[in-house]
Amino acid sequence: MQNDDMGMLESIEKILHDVADLFSANTEAGHNVVYVILIVLIAILCDVLCKLLINRLLLPIIRRTKFEWDDHLYDKKVVSRLAALAPAFILYAFLPSAFDIESSWYILIDRICKVYIIALILRFLNGVLNAFLDIFNGKESLRHYPIKGGVQTIQVILFSIGFISIIGTIIDQSPARLFAGLGASAAILMLIFRDTILGFVAGIQLSANNMLHKGDWITAPAYNANGIVQDVTLNTVKVLNFDNTTTTIPPYALVVGNPSRQIIQLNTIQMALPHRLRQHTKKVADSHRRL
Repeated sequence: MQNDDMGMLESIEKILHDVADLFSANTEAGHNVVYVILIVLIAILCDVLCKLLINRLLLPIIRRTKFEWDDHLYDKKVVSRLAALAPAFILYAFLPSAFDIESSWYILIDRICKVYIIALILRFLNGVLNAFLDIFNGKESLRHYPIKGGVQTIQVILFSIGFISIIGTIIDQSPARLFAGLGASAAILMLIFRDTILGFVAGIQLSANNMLHKGDWITAPAYNANGIVQDVTLNTVKVLNFDNTTTTIPPYALVVGNPSRQIIQLNTIQMALPHRLRQHTKKVADSHRRL
């Protein structure tokens, strides 16, 4: 199967080179320029076709379904970011072959294409995580759980791996060797990401022990916090105080310290109820007068 795919790519590449020969001035430089233009035009055409398929064909289907998760995936541009990989792979598969494999241009374009694909994959996965967070928050029974901190932790890990992979691609080194080199600077990394690491551990403790939810009323005098929890992220807990001011608290401070917590339940009073009560009282009074 892999040999068949390679043979198909080589056949397409040969056809493109033949077309480039037709429009070039029988020079290697002219051939390379025409070949590059052809590949770029094909990538642009692929991108336009993918966008048309998404907006004209896929979007109406998504809007008509009863599910909500597909709407979140579209609104967070997960589908379009996935489709953007198609022209990127076209550029990576065919563009470097315009030059000799030993030339500096081949190496430069090959690395640029790899970095571009890694960046698109990171962008796609980040959109998936954001869509998952929206889907999770859309569930009334799950909305009060502090899932945002966990998603942010995954995003930090994801972008760290992606950044190291990009650096390894640029300097032509294995990412595994770069990760091994980071072990020597672990103390510095722990100092830089101290709040992130502590916030991640504290977020797990808060969630596992059911200690804090959105909508809880907490009091933390050390941080001048006395109000309702609005948001729980990886590094901060956002509190709306009773005087309408906002306070942010590190999550680990809520685990190490001893803040008081109260659960506030809001009950909705129907505005039509007093009117109905007055009508009922009037009817009872009228019946007594007749008697």
